[in-house]
Amino acid sequence: MSTFSVLVFLCIWLYKIYSWNIEFNFNYASIPLLCIRLLLEVTQSYITLIAIKHCDRSTFSILRVLTIPLLVIADMLLWYQFSSYSLIWIAIILFSFIVFNINTKTINWTGWYFAIFTAINAVITLSLFKYSLTHYWNSLEIDQGIMALGTVIFFLIYNYNRERKFWYYLLKKEKIFWIQWILMALTSIIISYTYVYLNASEATAVKRAWEMFWSVLAGFIFFQEKHLWKKILFALCIIIWLIIMII
Repeated sequence: MSTFSVLVFLCIWLYKIYSWNIEFNFNYASIPLLCIRLLLEVTQSYITLIAIKHCDRSTFSILRVLTIPLLVIADMLLWYQFSSYSLIWIAIILFSFIVFNINTKTINWTGWYFAIFTAINAVITLSLFKYSLTHYWNSLEIDQGIMALGTVIFFLIYNYNRERKFWYYLLKKEKIFWIQWILMALTSIIISYTYVYLNASEATAVKRAWEMFWSVLAGFIFFQEKHLWKKILFALCIIIWLIIMII
């Protein structure tokens, strides 16, 4: 439903842009790349749900910080411009990540491999997304619309084969999900536009830092996770270094 909400918002936005007589770009040469990315995006969505189910909320977000240094390497291979300060601060983030996780008792490692997979796979999907925008010059709305549509179709088929019913019964049963779906859809669309103006690693660094900070608080408040202050200290250090890096 969250991905379906993204699709709905994108359709509304596409119609609005079309009414302004703005042309959309789609390079047919990018179709093989989009097919590979769609497969990876669907896999990412599926494994992410499994990771959320098995991992602590804070563990999931903290381990996904690993995406940042890996994206820096990917961005460098794609010849995106970096300042020396950005590289230094991202190196500090990686060092902090390693130091924080030396003490294996600080976080619960249950299901850690799912979180690590999503961190590594995100490097590939985000790099392909950025490459599609900057080398094939595809319109962001069309690019993301294809990914959202493919993901929705997959989960519709998967859910129906497993449950023999669609998820629309949740619309009546749990109305609080409406707020979650709308917020997730808006956030997803806004973040997509940041990749147009920033390197993938820098945009992801900001996103991951805030996710980690709030997930640490949520893990303590709602799931009674331990070592709150250590996790908050690590999250704040990451956020402060990112602010310095951006400035």
